[in-house]
Amino acid sequence: MNILKAGNTVSKIQRREENVISIELTSNQKRLWFLEKLYPDSAAYSVPQAYVLEGNLDNVLLENSINKVVEHHEVLRTIFYEEEGIPKRRVLPFRRGKLKIIDLREIDDELKVLKRVNEYCKKPINLNTEFAFQFYLFSVNNNRNILLLNFHHIIFDG
Repeated sequence: MNILKAGNTVSKIQRREENVISIELTSNQKRLWFLEKLYPDSAAYSVPQAYVLEGNLDNVLLENSINKVVEHHEVLRTIFYEEEGIPKRRVLPFRRGKLKIIDLREIDDELKVLKRVNEYCKKPINLNTEFAFQFYLFSVNNNRNILLLNFHHIIFDG
């Protein structure tokens, strides 16, 4: 067993080249792709996760943190498309994403706030035109925010 102690270093994992060729989907991903084609306006295969963040929030730091995760996890930078009738996926080079901030500070009713967040949870992710991972920050008041991470099932555990 290797134990890391202060001052020890670990060699970095070698990155794959940025220009990855087209890759066929796994059998589970093919099923989800097919269902996406059957029901393109459905959010049934969205996997939303909402987190209430209380206290003073640094939006720039949050955006940077999410981007760091996206940079290190290829699945969050993967696009899905069809080539000669065959569904494929391609990992794109990292590009910074912008944290979409939705201002809900004018809404006093907690149920109305949650309803608004839920509307975003129900927005379908179009695999042909969007990344299968999206993130939003709902500003409820100066000390309360809701972070919504929305994944398409095709990358979540497809």
